[in-house]
Amino acid sequence: MTSAENLPLDAAGADALLSEFEAGTISLDRFRHRQHLTVATWLLLRDSHDSALDRMRAGLRNLLKVNGKAEGYDDQLTVRWMRTLANRLAACAPNKPPQTRLNEAVEWALEARPLSDTEHRARSPEPQASSGSTGE
Repeated sequence: MTSAENLPLDAAGADALLSEFEAGTISLDRFRHRQHLTVATWLLLRDSHDSALDRMRAGLRNLLKVNGKAEGYDDQLTVRWMRTLANRLAACAPNKPPQTRLNEAVEWALEARPLSDTEHRARSPEPQASSGSTGE
């Protein structure tokens, strides 16, 4: 079991986190923003963008379902994060090992907060928005 609490994360740690995510065995209290970013980035490094997006969508929906949450998934936010992370990975040197690119992209996202305005709107207590949305 891994929580990916701290980076740098190696390939085995990223694989373990991805496995927990896709199996729905990681608890929501351990699946925070850093873990969202790590899973999304690792999927993008290992798969086509479309497949990575599909796997992220399915995993988030499943994770909410197994934790008894009927609401909370935000597809638009998931799509935006996947696109943002894919663009960041494209800017990384392709000759670096995947785990280096993973860690650099996640740290960049945590520091730069490229979608902070979108995240705020998605989590605001407006009538159509659900609090605690799970979409990265």
